[in-house]
Amino acid sequence: MKAPGLPADQQFFADLFSGLVLNPQLLGRVWFASQPASLPVGSLCIDFPRLDIVLRGEYGNLLEAKQQRMVEGEMLFIPARAANLPINNKPVMLLSLVFAPTWLGLSFYDSRTTSLLHPARQIQLPSLQRGEGEAMLTAPHPILAVRRWSRISFSHWC
Repeated sequence: MKAPGLPADQQFFADLFSGLVLNPQLLGRVWFASQPASLPVGSLCIDFPRLDIVLRGEYGNLLEAKQQRMVEGEMLFIPARAANLPINNKPVMLLSLVFAPTWLGLSFYDSRTTSLLHPARQIQLPSLQRGEGEAMLTAPHPILAVRRWSRISFSHWC
């Protein structure tokens, strides 16, 4: 499904997401990485949360015993400042999303053509809603803004 006017890399990722959205049954278990006491050599640790989705093949996280073999459709969520140590001794195609406050990073890795250290395709999409998350968290709660003389019926909120 080609959207008119998208640059090639954006179209590539739009097609990937279309496939995932149209086939949600292909997505499986979500694993969660933890923060190790010390970072081993080769581990990946950044300040933003990430989500790695195995599109094809096998992938793993050497830092967690139960995560050493993730197959197609499984995902690894790595919270901010947590780490993973990728295992890719078998071919894998991986979609990685980085959730930064002002941008969304998308990277596609294909171990058949490049290493997992160098994405085959990568883009950063600026967030059009900069500051909205903070505004929602700091906004006064609607109930607190109700005047004393107003009546509230909680039976209609359920």
